Amino acid sequence: AIFLLLILIFFIFGVMFTTLFKGMYLDGELTEPFFESLFYSFFTLFQMMTMDSWSTIMKQIQEEYPTAWIPFVIFIILTGFVVVNLIIAVICDAVSILGGVDNNAGLSAYAAEDGRPREVCIDGASYNMIEQKVEGGGKPSSQQCTTTAQRLEELQKQLDDLVVAQDQMRRVIELLSSRASKVKIKSSSHRNRR
Repeated sequence: AIFLLLILIFFIFGVMFTTLFKGMYLDGELTEPFFESLFYSFFTLFQMMTMDSWSTIMKQIQEEYPTAWIPFVIFIILTGFVVVNLIIAVICDAVSILGGVDNNAGLSAYAAEDGRPREVCIDGASYNMIEQKVEGGGKPSSQQCTTTAQRLEELQKQLDDLVVAQDQMRRVIELLSSRASKVKIKSSSHRNRR
């Protein structure tokens, strides 16, 4: 949505600047063809949006048109706000992805279906909010709140058990495949004797 707004602003100001200031380069009033065509206008507006020498362009045009500063300043302010908002949106999105934050999780932690605030266990280690159903509407007890460290230990133990089981399965498969190859060798040598 922000990108489309930026394109719209560029198109409006590109047409306006081309209409207002076209022909100044051909008359020798400008050092570059800043607004001679729509393409040049878009390129110049992009340069102005990045704040690269926009004041020198404005000063050259202001020598012929003293009130030319008005559309320049309006364009700089509009694109400045749009670009800053775009950058902030990208940074916020990146932070939420890196932090593993679910945009809907925050809302669900504050209000239950009946409108009462939900009781939430706050895990001190990771500051994750874990929704707990509390019987009787009281605060969650220490038994109901499990820490991340305990959960990680349980998962690590399960993972270790799976690795051990996988290693045992691999040994059994190797043993069976070696026995099967010995049986094949014996049976093929037995057939060759006949």
